[in-house]
Amino acid sequence: MTNKLFFELVQVAVGSRQRLSHAPSTEEWGRLYRMAEKQSLVGICFKAVKEMADSVPRPLYMQWLAMAAQIQQRNEEMNRKCAEVYAAICKEGFACAILKGQGVARYYRRGVECAAQGDGSLGRLRQSGDIDVWLWQEDASLKANRREVVRFARTIQPNATGAEHYVGVEWLGAEVELHYEPAYFCNPFANRRFRKWFREYDKSGFALTDDGFGVPDAAFDRVFLLAHAFRHYLSEGLGMRQVMDYYFLQKTIDRNGCSASDHDRLIRKLGMARFERAMRWVMGYVFEGKDEADGRRFGRMLLVHIMDGGNFGKYKTTTVASRHTHVGRFVNQLTHDLRLMWYYPREATWAPLSMIREFIRVRL
Repeated sequence: MTNKLFFELVQVAVGSRQRLSHAPSTEEWGRLYRMAEKQSLVGICFKAVKEMADSVPRPLYMQWLAMAAQIQQRNEEMNRKCAEVYAAICKEGFACAILKGQGVARYYRRGVECAAQGDGSLGRLRQSGDIDVWLWQEDASLKANRREVVRFARTIQPNATGAEHYVGVEWLGAEVELHYEPAYFCNPFANRRFRKWFREYDKSGFALTDDGFGVPDAAFDRVFLLAHAFRHYLSEGLGMRQVMDYYFLQKTIDRNGCSASDHDRLIRKLGMARFERAMRWVMGYVFEGKDEADGRRFGRMLLVHIMDGGNFGKYKTTTVASRHTHVGRFVNQLTHDLRLMWYYPREATWAPLSMIREFIRVRL
């Protein structure tokens, strides 16, 4: 019942619903806040909460208000830092674009169809994380580009380390992930297709935001954000915030008539068609109160995963070993991938090998 009420609260926030089905009790309001916190949607949900302030317990309302104000301030700060990072990287001779995070907040402004929310305030209430930026050199090979990005990262932080597709640094007062590839697939055949696509992609549609940093276009983000969400689903965990990012991207595509539908064939070749159907079912069910037959089976499974684990899977309860040790996390991840092999075999089958490689590389 609490999940249903939480979904209604989110629907009011995004403008697809006018009011809750009933006035929550004090205990229910407390649970709603904790669920919003778990999914990193405290700011977004406050959009709805302030419209029913009289029914919210005063101490909780003030706490929610304070958190929303902090989120807005952090977004303003992160926008400035993104502009600084973008300018500094361009001076080094790289082409670059801000991924996810501050780069997708613009879709919240364009995606909302409710006139009362068309002022962009919803985008400012999106909870931000670190800064992800993709760096590339037009004439460089993938290996050469990776080598140059790593070299650049270590001029900032000599002991910089990273993951399969990025190097993380502390820079200009922020946590920054310098991506030499925007994302990656465990399946080597899918990864080869993905690399070919993003290298050959026409980046003339990439543009500067009003805040002064470059971002990809919607057609690129349709594939990239889906790949990013898919990777999280197969690894540490996927939260509702990432699903909401994709929801507002789709709203923007639908309203603006973008050519993102041209990538349907690529999404199938990358093994993400079933996952996209699951994402669309979750988006319809959670954000618009729909329960369509298409994608329901996989969508329900995805929704259980999201509501159990929360943002980045930090709240997972369905674990078989302690999450506080390297071995425990390894066992839990392997168990999760084995469950998904039946549903997403093309990627999940390769995930354990990729995980072992990454585990050994990071530990050593």
